[in-house]
Amino acid sequence: MSNEEVLIDATPGAIFFDDLEEAYLGMVEQKCGVVAACYDWEKCVEVLVGEGLDYDEAVEYLTFNTTEAYLGPHTPVFLYRPEPGE
Repeated sequence: MSNEEVLIDATPGAIFFDDLEEAYLGMVEQKCGVVAACYDWEKCVEVLVGEGLDYDEAVEYLTFNTTEAYLGPHTPVFLYRPEPGE
């Protein structure tokens, strides 16, 4: 069993987005030992575009349904990578 599998097993409240599995990066520790799944935001957008949404629709969907949603202390977090040159 990998370290991540142990961490997931030890975090029964962890929330995962099954439809965004491709964009899953791993687990992160937030405040006070609370652990949450971490996703690559741009990869999430790419997954949604691959499912038929255009870029703007994907960003709107992702923003409204995931990044702005509070699902409790184990709400997933998103990594925003800077564009080259930023």
